[in-house]
Amino acid sequence: MAEFDQYGRLKNNNYRPQPLSSFTSTYTPSSSSYGGPNLWSRFNSFIEDIGEWLRDNTEALSNNIAIGGFFLACAIAIIGAIVVWIDEGFWSFIGYSIIGGLVMYYGGLLITGIMMYVLRIPIFILGLVFYNAYVLLIAIAISLGVLFYNVNDWSFSSKKPHVVNTTTNIPTTTRYKCIANTFLNVRKAPYSSSRIIGTIQRNEIVDVYDFSNGFARIKYKNQDAYISERYIVRAY
Repeated sequence: MAEFDQYGRLKNNNYRPQPLSSFTSTYTPSSSSYGGPNLWSRFNSFIEDIGEWLRDNTEALSNNIAIGGFFLACAIAIIGAIVVWIDEGFWSFIGYSIIGGLVMYYGGLLITGIMMYVLRIPIFILGLVFYNAYVLLIAIAISLGVLFYNVNDWSFSSKKPHVVNTTTNIPTTTRYKCIANTFLNVRKAPYSSSRIIGTIQRNEIVDVYDFSNGFARIKYKNQDAYISERYIVRAY
């Protein structure tokens, strides 16, 4: 312990004060309270990384997607060629392969080159949507709003009542009499070489619906049939 004389001078010159012990806090601050990487910050950083990756790799992504689409189209064309070979034979397969190969080579390469540039626009826009978490959430909210508006518009829009026409159109016919010497052939189609499916007798009355190519259309055993208009006259 230090001792002093009547004049306030230190009696023991060898006295040295002991240093104070350092204070160590046992309190560990939470990351959210002190600006550390909380959950929202990590999510925002993740979204920013995705957006930056999309913007930095726009050209490479568009090229890879376009080339992938070209090879997918080639695979579909090869499958189509195999189907043609099975269904239509070898020579049809050869013709299909030659024409398809030329179309895929010139047309496919041209379309692939165009798509390499066209696809850069949506990929770059997607990179902007992922600029950060705030922009992404705003874009999602706008998309959901547009979708909800369209669904409501489809659901609650005034609809005209559907009117069902119950009127039955009955075809008009005219009655004719057969004036052939004995009988008149009834044919399947309105031409003289058509197959004969029956006959009608002289003076028999038939209902004629219309005339076509020198033949009258009638109903014979519940099916359309034709007789020569040269051998019928209007009954009344």
